[in-house]
Amino acid sequence: MGSEENAPGTAPDEWPAHRVHLDSFDIDVHEVSNRCYEGFMEAGGYAESRYWSQEGWAWRVRERITKPAFWAEPAFQVPHHPVVGVSWYEADTYCRWLGRRLPTEAEWEKAARGPHGRRYPWGTEWATHRANGDTATGGITPVGSYPEGVSPYGAHDMAGNVWEWVRDWYGKYSYREARPSNPQGPSRGEGRVLRGGSWNFPPRHLRTAARTHLPPETRIRYLGFRCAGDGREMGR
Repeated sequence: MGSEENAPGTAPDEWPAHRVHLDSFDIDVHEVSNRCYEGFMEAGGYAESRYWSQEGWAWRVRERITKPAFWAEPAFQVPHHPVVGVSWYEADTYCRWLGRRLPTEAEWEKAARGPHGRRYPWGTEWATHRANGDTATGGITPVGSYPEGVSPYGAHDMAGNVWEWVRDWYGKYSYREARPSNPQGPSRGEGRVLRGGSWNFPPRHLRTAARTHLPPETRIRYLGFRCAGDGREMGR
């Protein structure tokens, strides 16, 4: 997990590279789509406090939130596009509604880079035809549009398209302090971690080891998520 110090394009918060053990888990093949999120809203899950964390429900009530940002805009309602404009709280709630959860940062990275630590999900070099990144398309594309860019475990769009929330709080030095088995990140942090990059970021931000963070209430036009759960092992 992480990148080697001084490797081209890496950042200090990706160091040191280290091995971790993960219990078996599964992760969604695709980013959560508008169609899937609409089903959650139509079923009433979004309005039920039992699916929200205490902190998330307090945020929703305080800010009078009734739907994801941009939900009424036609450009963001293409059924097979990834849902965007969702805060960490909204992403967490959707996963809870399904009986699942957001992946940990370590799980996300494992699913993206495979057992041999690939720089990109497909290999060592950036390839425009394998991912929606570097502004090549000018916008979001439907989930699964780049089958040649799947990770070793068959997960799509783990480089580009939209940034993805993961479960962990961000810590600049968390890799130095991470436990060797099932790391969960710090108990609090500057924000929640984002992985994978998006269509409007350059390749250095689309590497499998690249990481950033935002406050959990952030709702922007190129930020989505996928869910995970305890179960099938992702390989060795």
